[in-house]
Amino acid sequence: ASELGVSVRSLQMAAAKAGTTPLNLLTAARLEHAAMELRAQPHKPITTIAFECGFSDSGYFTRRFQDRFAMTPSLYRLQK
Repeated sequence: ASELGVSVRSLQMAAAKAGTTPLNLLTAARLEHAAMELRAQPHKPITTIAFECGFSDSGYFTRRFQDRFAMTPSLYRLQK
């Protein structure tokens, strides 16, 4: 919220209007960034990319990635 220059409550209300939560918005942004990195850096370990994108548990990252993209990070990386 502070990086956006708004109050926490304003961020919560905006997310609620969009039918989500601030945490879900942040997770979605982290996953999108991870997806870009997986393709941009094909030799970088997936765990490293997960950690750099703010995920502290590679298993959690993989589950959330599969939920979002319907495939594992390693399969996503292979897609052209």
